[in-house]
Amino acid sequence: MRKIISIVLFALVFFNACAQTERRLLIPFTLNEKVGFIDQHMKLVYPAEFSRLLELSGEFALVQKEKKNTWGKFLIDSHGKCRQIDIFYDFGFLPNDLYYIHASQSSCSNPILNLRIPKGGTMVYHLYSDEKKLLRYVQLFTSSTIDFINAVITDPNSPHLFRKTYVNIKGEPSFPNIYRSVCGYFNENEEATYISSEKWRGDFRILTKDGEIRENYIFDSLTSFYSGLSFGLRQKDKALGFFDTYGELKIPLKVLPGTKDYDNYHFEDGIAPALLIDGSLYAVFYHQRYVSKNWCLINTEGKIIKSGIEAAYISPFYKGVSIVCNKNDKYALMKNDGTFITDFILEDANPAYYFVEGICEGKDVLIDRKNGKMYYCENFK
Repeated sequence: MRKIISIVLFALVFFNACAQTERRLLIPFTLNEKVGFIDQHMKLVYPAEFSRLLELSGEFALVQKEKKNTWGKFLIDSHGKCRQIDIFYDFGFLPNDLYYIHASQSSCSNPILNLRIPKGGTMVYHLYSDEKKLLRYVQLFTSSTIDFINAVITDPNSPHLFRKTYVNIKGEPSFPNIYRSVCGYFNENEEATYISSEKWRGDFRILTKDGEIRENYIFDSLTSFYSGLSFGLRQKDKALGFFDTYGELKIPLKVLPGTKDYDNYHFEDGIAPALLIDGSLYAVFYHQRYVSKNWCLINTEGKIIKSGIEAAYISPFYKGVSIVCNKNDKYALMKNDGTFITDFILEDANPAYYFVEGICEGKDVLIDRKNGKMYYCENFK
């Protein structure tokens, strides 16, 4: 009995210790075209004083703030600490509490903020320690994985100068000898992405995380993989729709007349919006509108799981919520089971990090993805 009580007491102490070390998140909001931050308890951290949000990672953010006619970058945290980053440097967050700073020039525009990173190099820092590592002649880009980071080789003596590739967190090539003009983004839980021809764009192939370039099919267009599928246009037979990681057409779709770009159309958690016209499924893209009562949701087998949705546009889902526009250019939020969590009461809506940002009756609001509860940003004080 005493042993059981001891285990329970230990569990309570451990739980309390975890609760006390809970990270205070930075949750952005927009008020009068300025960016501010609250925490997960809806308490104000920073008033709306920043001109732009550039990057966000948990309790840290990179922001821009107009100061003395210059656009300075600042790394801020949820405890009020603020570090200026010279605009001369490129900055981005990485997984595992890491971030990078890249120097594209040999000297900093502000000597006080000079981090002494050599030209073409990237310094990788840890957010919570003094740990850092210099990657010479490599420029990194924001990534969802530390094993396949999009990068550019900046070594002036390299035959691959300014060619795109993938590296690991040590700056080592993930795939030796793969350098291209276009390299797709490796989503963390997906096994493949796309690359373009080595000589020109518009000649896409599938690349796996094992380094295999699958050339059974070549594509005129291809996007990143979500739920194992990528939207694209196959070259020879002009097949259009969602393809699997072997290049096989799994879900044929059509597009509206005049469609030129196939950006931002994908699955999330196996669900995607589509338009049903005369028995055929259509993909509709951002900035396109088609008023119909025949919008629907499909799964990765191309089966309709929800039909009869009236809309002019339905966005791909982001964190379980889609933004739906009606014929009057009003917006509502819909969950991936087809249920609406708001009415068409928004003049604008954007799929932000934690909440959906929107405008209701001319006022800036945050909307909870779980239940549609609305918070007026002017009340964050």
